[in-house]
Amino acid sequence: MQEGGVFGQTPLEFVPTIDVLGVYPTVETFGAQAALLALGIGAFLYRKRQSEAAA
Repeated sequence: MQEGGVFGQTPLEFVPTIDVLGVYPTVETFGAQAALLALGIGAFLYRKRQSEAAA
């Protein structure tokens, strides 16, 4: 969507480009990927606490 002009591209200097993982140095892509990573870690920790409480 960035290449199509729907979203802008705000470059980040400290983020490397990792094509295999789909990590590109822009605020838009890095922010979305960081949010998904945080959501995944949160879900994992939530499930872990649920299983510990049931045991």
